[in-house]
Amino acid sequence: MRVFISYRRTDAPSASRQLAEALKLRFEFYVNNLFNNSTVLDRYKTILHEIDGHLYFQNADGSDNYGAIFKGFDTRKLMTEQHSRIDPRYNQANSFQGPRQLRLQVSFFF
Repeated sequence: MRVFISYRRTDAPSASRQLAEALKLRFEFYVNNLFNNSTVLDRYKTILHEIDGHLYFQNADGSDNYGAIFKGFDTRKLMTEQHSRIDPRYNQANSFQGPRQLRLQVSFFF
């Protein structure tokens, strides 16, 4: 089952200008992530626990079989056979959308 999470981000820029002879006054207001959504952007992808090293591709007699990686393999089955652990961080949220930011700018031109 694959779950797709929509990425929502609402920005709201606004600007106004008031002119007088040779003077200009500009106001700018910008909101980044207006509704403060905290959508997950990335998940921890490493399934094998870092202390367990790496998986071995070997034949039944123990000789190396490097070609097996190109034939396809079942990661969980290899981990069970080699007594490897799943990293507890696997598939947990790793990166989130940035928090709400407000920016107010006042510019005076003369």
